[in-house]
Amino acid sequence: MSRYSQIVDRERRIYGLLKTRDDTSAVSITQIYNYLADSVTRKTIERDLDRMSESYKICEVEGMPKRFYASKEFYPDIVLPIHQTHLFTLVLAIENLKCSSSKDVEVICRDLEELLINKLDRRSSDELVNIKKIFFSATSGKSINKRRANDFNKLVECYIKRINFSCLNNSSDKKKRRRTSFSPLLIHISDNSIYLVVADIDDGSKIKVLRASLLSDVISKGVSIDESLVVKAKKLLAAR
Repeated sequence: MSRYSQIVDRERRIYGLLKTRDDTSAVSITQIYNYLADSVTRKTIERDLDRMSESYKICEVEGMPKRFYASKEFYPDIVLPIHQTHLFTLVLAIENLKCSSSKDVEVICRDLEELLINKLDRRSSDELVNIKKIFFSATSGKSINKRRANDFNKLVECYIKRINFSCLNNSSDKKKRRRTSFSPLLIHISDNSIYLVVADIDDGSKIKVLRASLLSDVISKGVSIDESLVVKAKKLLAAR
């Protein structure tokens, strides 16, 4: 089970416990810890409760120790454990539909985007807005042209599917430009620019940060990436 799946499963179990309680039978962090019988710390459970409060009404009973329960009168509009990859897939599908459909369908797509932004939990909503920036020009605020959109869609598809790709990097010297193979590890937005953190397969899997708008002629290679490289990529970003 992936780390994300473990978090989702743990939050589901915690909510299952809290929704059976009220202000007279609320449970403490230690009681939740004992209920889970898992290899997580009490600090982890505290973070889980903070995160869950964005989607559910988690009530706190003051005292020593503090105790918690879930309000039975609160029903979130949408309760979905949505991962960043799911949101990338969703935005990619909507953007492609807008580009290939009539004006009427484009309006429906924009209404759907607004509905999702307003109805998803705050964390997922903020992430959705952030991901949408990827599909627009960072400098002009206008939709990216079709050729660039096609290349970027391919990059995102490779990122979602966790497979390698090859492309031309237009930031290189044109005389030395050649097709290079990469593993897409992370997508990063910084200073109004969109970057892809990759492992350069042709350079001993060295971690590099490339401006996405400069990558063209993208071709999927269908080979799964080495997920262990993602940790190195995160460390590189943290050090920048």
